[in-house]
Amino acid sequence: KVKDLPLNFITPLSDVKVYEKDDAKFECEVSRDPKSFRWLKGTQEIKADERFEITVEEKRHILNIKSVAFEDEAKYMFEAEDKRTAAKLIIQGIRLQFVTPLKDVTVKERETAEFVVELSHENIQVTWYKNDQRLHPSKVVSMTDEGKLHKLTFKDVSIDDTSLIKVEAMEKSCEAKLTVLEGDPYFISKLQDYTAVEKDEV
Repeated sequence: KVKDLPLNFITPLSDVKVYEKDDAKFECEVSRDPKSFRWLKGTQEIKADERFEITVEEKRHILNIKSVAFEDEAKYMFEAEDKRTAAKLIIQGIRLQFVTPLKDVTVKERETAEFVVELSHENIQVTWYKNDQRLHPSKVVSMTDEGKLHKLTFKDVSIDDTSLIKVEAMEKSCEAKLTVLEGDPYFISKLQDYTAVEKDEV
């Protein structure tokens, strides 16, 4: 019987450092195809699912962890036959950015003002402020979140709503101005017509 060549790691695992909600990828390369192999997190064997993706590309073995959370921080091990290699997953605070910051909005009285911000990550809670006063949903104020997009809407604005609007996400924030102009008085066009007629007669 021909003895198998001993199994060695050509490239062992190395520590992976990523930001929260990013993907983490562990990779190692073996000298030959192992008869058996498995991935472990601590002492728990990892089964492939929608978050943990296990792939083999020739002699390279890859573990991809999607959208990492702080609870994923651990020692990960790849075990092939009687050999093993291990490395740590280190997670840093999220690297959140404003992809599309707030823009200044100018509207007339009784119109609707809308502020939209786009973040670099989904499922992030945001807080809205008007002149440093935290906003809450009401008949005239609504807030919606759709993936990375966050929207603040003021209905039926008045001159008093002219203010500085701020959105806060984690420890980052951005600001924009809401300017409300005097609206046209109701029926102004009809009044002007009549005025013109009166003046003609005079």
